[in-house]
Amino acid sequence: MDSCQIGYFETRKGARRNSDAAQIQQMQEEEALAAMAETSEEAEQEKEEKAVPELLSADFYLSGEEKKCVEVDGPSHFFLNTLGPTGKTLFRNRVHRANGWEVVCLPHFEWEQLQEEEDKQAYIKDLLGFT
Repeated sequence: MDSCQIGYFETRKGARRNSDAAQIQQMQEEEALAAMAETSEEAEQEKEEKAVPELLSADFYLSGEEKKCVEVDGPSHFFLNTLGPTGKTLFRNRVHRANGWEVVCLPHFEWEQLQEEEDKQAYIKDLLGFT
């Protein structure tokens, strides 16, 4: 029975690695960053490579009067049946807040609904409080 469970987890990992979800999320991040750059010239954006001193990274950082970290949340951040955030995602957000960051989440299912570039820019402005 243990070998069946191990095989199951290995299969899930392999499927996740080979899926297009990571590529889709990367495209969403790049689109979101481009929209943010057009939305706010004052905001300094840094890619995921930079981590906050507490060793927790975010997809994007906006520094200014308010410290905001932007998380582009793909399918792995939500439960399939309810679209509620997973415990891991909630914990990540809690740690960011505890370190003084306002957390802004961009859910994949909301972003995918937006077809027009103007709608995407308006969504980003509203999400970041630039309206």
